[in-house]
Parts: sequence; C-alpha cells; structure tokens
Amino acid sequence: MIEKNNTIRNERLLYLINTYTPTIKSKSAFARLLYDKFGEMLGFSEKRKLNKKYNYTAPDNYLYKKDVECVLKEIENDLQAPDCSNAKGKYIKAYCLLFNCSADYLLGFIDLPTHEKTDFGKLTGLLDNCIDTLSDCTKHKVFDNSHAEYNQNITMLLNYLLYRGKDKKTNYEKISFMNDIFNYLVFSDFNSFIDNSGKLQGSHITFTDNDGRALCSLPVASMYNAIKLNINSSLDILKNHIKISGFYTLQKPLLQDLLNEIKGNQDKIEGYNNELSEILNNSNPVEKENYIGTLERCKGMCFENINQAEMRIISTYLDILYEKDFSELEEWQRNILKKIYKDNEWAIKSAYEYHND
Repeated sequence: MIEKNNTIRNERLLYLINTYTPTIKSKSAFARLLYDKFGEMLGFSEKRKLNKKYNYTAPDNYLYKKDVECVLKEIENDLQAPDCSNAKGKYIKAYCLLFNCSADYLLGFIDLPTHEKTDFGKLTGLLDNCIDTLSDCTKHKVFDNSHAEYNQNITMLLNYLLYRGKDKKTNYEKISFMNDIFNYLVFSDFNSFIDNSGKLQGSHITFTDNDGRALCSLPVASMYNAIKLNINSSLDILKNHIKISGFYTLQKPLLQDLLNEIKGNQDKIEGYNNELSEILNNSNPVEKENYIGTLERCKGMCFENINQAEMRIISTYLDILYEKDFSELEEWQRNILKKIYKDNEWAIKSAYEYHND
C-alpha cells in the first residue's frame, strides 16, 4: 500500500492502487507491474523481462530496471497532479485496463471507478466497496446451505427488507428493524464525557416530543436491553410475514445430490480405512499415532456429513421412504435408502402418520 503524503494529490489513482488485489506495496512495485503487463503499449519497442536468477538491481537486469524507472517517473508525475488530465493517453489506457475502471473516473468526470457504479451510488448512496460486496453476493457462494443452491442469501434478505409492499405495518417494521440494529451497533457508551459535577458519563439518548423539544436523556448503556427487545420483536413480525408472503421459497434439495453426497463420503471412509491398514504396518510409533489420529478425525467428519444428508433425506423425502418406492433408482442408491429406512423405521413411520392423519 502506498502511503499518502504531501506530494500525492491524485486521490483517485491512489485509491485504485491501494485497493488492487494482490496488494501493491510501493510505487516501484506498481511501475514494475505496469511495465510487465503493458510495456509495449506504453511505448517500449522491446519489452524486457526480469532475470529472476539475479537481484532486481543486479547488472544483468540493468536494462529492465532502466525501463521500469521510466514508467515510475510517469506514475509519480500522475500521482502528484490533482487528476490524470495531463497524463499520457497510453498510461491512462493502461490504468483503465489494469484497474477495470473508466477513463472518466481518472479524469475527474465521475465519482466512482465505473459509470455503472457511479449511477448506482447516486441512486443508493452506497460506497464503492459496498457496491462490490453486493456484486460479489451474486457471484460466489457465501456459505453452504442445502436449501439454497446458489447461496445468494444476502441478496435475498436485502431484497426482502427493502421491498415495499402494500402492508404499511410490515414496511414500517422492516425500517424499524434496520434502525434498531444501527442504534445497537453505533450507540455505545465508549463516547464518554465529564458532566458538570465532574462525574464520567457515557453516551446518552435524548427523548423528544413531536415538536422536537427534549423531554429527558437516558444513558445508552441502560437502553441496550430495550433495543434488543425491539430487534427481537421486529424479527418475530418479519419471520411470520415472510412465511405467508411467498416472497421466497426454500429450494428442495435433490434426492440425487443427497445420495451422491452420502456415496462420496462412504468412498472417502473406505479410502481412509485402506490408509489405516497400511499405517498399522509402519514401525514408527510416533508417526503411526499422529497419522492415525488425523485419519480418524477425517473419518469422523465424513460420518457427520453422511448423518446430515440422511436427516435431510428423511425430512424432505419422507413419503418415498415410507412407501419404499425405490424401483426407479440404481442399485447403490436403493441400498442407501434401504439402510436409512432400516435404521430409522420407527421415526419414519411416526412422522409420516403424524403428517397424514
């Protein structure tokens, strides 16, 4: 990360450098990165390569170092200016390609690195980094959840909390819920002050009437439980509402996927058992003890995964298990379901009869 000092005025270019992944540790490192990626585009007729057998400053890397120093000089000039208005066009292009940003951002015409982010930021008030977080929620799995194949739970929750339906009471509860969370996180008594009597006081909340006149002031510390109660109350209302609103439905895990998960863990256990058999013939007692302990823990995780998958099959495919209708499945799949039925026969029958009375 490049530290800001009195000579650096280009906040936008500095921001892009310091938020790049992997981390750029210095201006010199940035110059080398830019040269290695875009040397020819930057006007070097012969882009040289670093000879990694030698140090960067070694004579064998003299020509490479000389080119990088030329790039570094341009970068320093661009960082010292208020923006990139006077930067060379080929360097602006290199910055845009490396940081995936718009030239308009570097020139100072838009507030965020791209037009899309700028427009979104103006509409929502969200910061650049926050927009990236929301975007990532639609691309990557946040956590494992058998009921949500793509695990876009965060986006789903935000859609629900921000969606304004016809029910004004529910809309109010959504806003109240988020405000209470904000109050709980922000209003803490670490902001202390000395009152007129010389006593140390924590943060206070001032209660007002409809006209804004202060009625009384209470310490935040004593309000924590009240705020927690408000959060719990709102959660109960929203939980009941989301069940009947049809805003989203839980995705039913596929039987095939659950059976494959069980089979995969069974195969892993078999592999661990084979390794254990080989280790038992090992004459080194210390190595034997350590390795056996590791394999046993791995086996334990597999057994836990199998148990969880079996419980999901019982809860989701209760009717198939009760009727023992496995005819359309492969033999290994039928064997798994037969074992689940045998091990849980009483629970399956009781649950089925309870739900179908």
